[in-house]
Formats: sequence, structure tokens, C-alpha cells
Amino acid sequence: MVIPAGCLSIDRTKWNPSHPAFFLPVRKLSIAFRDRLFFYLIKENRAGTFIMPSQINNLDEILQKVKQIPWVVNSQAPVKGKNKPEFIIRYLSRYVAKTVVTEQRISKIENGYVYLNYFNRKKKKPQTEVITEELFLKRLAFHILPKGFKKIRFYGFLANRCRANMLTLCRMLLGIPLSCLEDSKESLNDTAFLFWKYFGVDISLCPVCGKGHIYFVRNYSGGG
Repeated sequence: MVIPAGCLSIDRTKWNPSHPAFFLPVRKLSIAFRDRLFFYLIKENRAGTFIMPSQINNLDEILQKVKQIPWVVNSQAPVKGKNKPEFIIRYLSRYVAKTVVTEQRISKIENGYVYLNYFNRKKKKPQTEVITEELFLKRLAFHILPKGFKKIRFYGFLANRCRANMLTLCRMLLGIPLSCLEDSKESLNDTAFLFWKYFGVDISLCPVCGKGHIYFVRNYSGGG
């Protein structure tokens, strides 16, 4: 799960960043994780689909005992440093945008064995792993999502129906110049971007300071 370090205000006129020293309440997260896990265990048990280990006679009794023990959910900065989240995004993108194993990594298939090329990061050199075809298919099957599951789901300002406009708005509220959004497909329908692209005029730029940006909030009808 990737959570943005901030959000849009309710009226969508301001970007509210999270505190640099605080992200999530870990203790409350631990309790929520425990309760959610218990909920699905009890649900599966009542439906008769939960495979009970032979040494457990009463699931409810076990859960009540485990509930008294403090649960710990690990929350820490990215391995490469808390100021470099791009390493985490790069790591996740390998699983999202690529297949389980590429054809280039399979050097050959011979006599019921598959020869897989990989890079040993500890020894810092390429190596070849030889596994059986059965083990290869078993590893491959581990990456097949169960029925009803989806690899990626987007919420909030990244939801599919509003992502194009919301991303452009977020970038403008963060002070990103329109010139940096030229190659962004999300900006194609934004009025301010189109003015800059075709007329060279940034209509969102503050006419007083020349640095900040102004944003449309609402129209007020005239009255007496």
C-alpha cells in the first residue's frame, strides 16, 4: 500500500501535507490490523471453510487469549533513508509493471530443468539457478492472483474517474510550474495548461508576487 504524504482540502483549494515527523498512529494501526484479521478468521470459521489445525479445539477461545497480547505493526522509514522514498516506489514498480519472469532471464530449458539467470546482490555478480520444471511452475503459480482480486486499486484523488484533473490540480497547488507539466497526459484538459501551451501565458500565476498561483474557488451571483 502506498499512501500519499498529504491530501487535498475539502474545497480543493489547498494541499495539506502530513507532518514530517509523524505519518500514522502505529498503536491504533496495530489494533485495527488485529481486529480485521480476527474478523476474517471468525467469518471463515462460521462459513465452514476455515481449516482448523488439529491442536486447536476452540477458535474463539484462542482469539480471546491472543487479543490480550499487544500486537506490533512494523512502521519504519524506507531502507535507503526516509528522505528517499523513490527507492520504495522503484521496488514496487518492478512487481506492478513487469511480468513475474522475463524471457531474457530463462537461458534454456533442458532435460526437465529450467536455467534461470539472476543477479546476486550480495556477491555482486550474475549467476544461474537450475530448477525443475515443476518447481518453476509452482513459483510461477504463486504470483497468480485469486479470483476477484485486482493487482492495483486506486482511491482518493488517484481514482480512475478523476485522476487526470486531480493530479493536475495537486501539482499546481504544490507550486509545480506549468512548463514541467508539458509532457503530462493528465494536463491535456486543464484550462491553465492549455493557455500556457498555446499562448505562452500562465493564467494561474499571481500578478502581484509573480511566484505563487491563484485558483478558481467559486462564482458568486450578483445581487442588490
